[in-house]
Formats: sequence, C-alpha cells, structure tokens
Amino acid sequence: MRRIYTLVVVLVLVMGLLVGFSRQANATLITIGTADYDTDNDGIADITNLNLIYDDDSPFGPIVWLDYTTNDWANWQTQVAWAAGLNDPGVLTYYLNPGTTVLWTGDWRLPHAEPVCGDSYNCTGSEFGHLYYTELGNTAYGPLSNTGPFTNVISHRYWLGTEDASNTQRAWQFNFETGFQSVDGKEWSKYAIAVRPADVSTAAPVPEPSTLFLLGSGLAGLAGFRRVKRRG
Repeated sequence: MRRIYTLVVVLVLVMGLLVGFSRQANATLITIGTADYDTDNDGIADITNLNLIYDDDSPFGPIVWLDYTTNDWANWQTQVAWAAGLNDPGVLTYYLNPGTTVLWTGDWRLPHAEPVCGDSYNCTGSEFGHLYYTELGNTAYGPLSNTGPFTNVISHRYWLGTEDASNTQRAWQFNFETGFQSVDGKEWSKYAIAVRPADVSTAAPVPEPSTLFLLGSGLAGLAGFRRVKRRG
C-alpha cells in the first residue's frame, strides 16, 4: 500500500513538471520587451510601446517581429526602404524585459518568402506563413481569427522581401486575411511589417498557478507519507 502511495506522489510531481515544461516549449512567440519608434528621426519618439515578439523557430532562423504595420499603403521598393530605415541610429529605442538579452544577428527587413510553395495557401515555409498558420493557428481562406500577442497587424495584404526569381519586376506578398501567398507587380501598394534576425535569451518563467498547485500537492503528499512511515 505504501508503495502505491509513493508512486502516486511521484506521478503528481512528474505531471507538474511536464505541464510546466510543455507550456514553456509550446510558447514559441514570446514578447521580450517594447520599442519606441521615432518615425521622422528627430530625436523624439512618435510611437511608443510597440511589442517586440520573438519567434524562436521561424523557417529562416530565429527572428524578432516589430509589432507595427506601416501607415503607408505603398509599393514594394518603398516598403523595403522603410524596413531598412529602421536600422538607422536612434530610430528604434528598445526596452527589454528584465532577464532578457538579445544578440542581433542581422538587420531589420521585410519577412522572407518560401517560393517553393508557389501561389498557394498553407505555405508554412515562409516567415509570414509560419506566423499565420503554425504560431497563431489560423486557417486557410480566413478569416484572421487569432493575432496572439500582436496588436498592430491587420487583415490585409503585406509585402514580403523576396523577389520573384522568374521576374524581378514582381515580388511575393502574403494576405494576412486569408493566408494566401502569391506574387504581384512591385508597383502595386501593400502594407509592411518588419522582422530582425536575433538570438534571444530569457529568464526562466515563473510556474503557472496550476503547476504550483500540482507540485505543492505532491510535496504535501510526500510529507504526509513520511509522517506515516515514522509512526509505523
């Protein structure tokens, strides 16, 4: 009987640990801090508290998303230049969460596409497709039902930074309303959002209340078992 009781206690402890670990492992979109954006580079922030969202398993390597959609509905060249301008000194000021360190491994840019998919839905090989389908769990044909930690994305078409290899007058786009990736002429206007390659280290998260309850129950049970054993 005592052996069975001990087994139950051990199982409760293991369940608590597994719940905590699984939730941490599945949380691949992590808000690591915020950024203030000086849109005209005059030394005064025009937009504040934009989320910096880390995606640790994006198809082209770990990236940080800047949770900001351009106000301008513009052509491809304009949006590429906008993303590149975020790298100018003083344009973005970062405020990282305590215990977070970031090693930037590239510059701000538009998200990459995966041309192998062609014009299609369910293309998770591109950075935008991975975000839409894999991370946020949205479905083909829409509508956009989950934006996760993003507060400044919209159900519309966004330019990607990848040109059409067969025709450099065109580039890839992603429809964040329906999940459709396709090519279009660079002269057409679309919105933009920027990403930046990075390796991020964050402090270990505090266990959630349910995990703490399971661990506490297991420890309490173990303590009670020890008292019973001593009396025996």
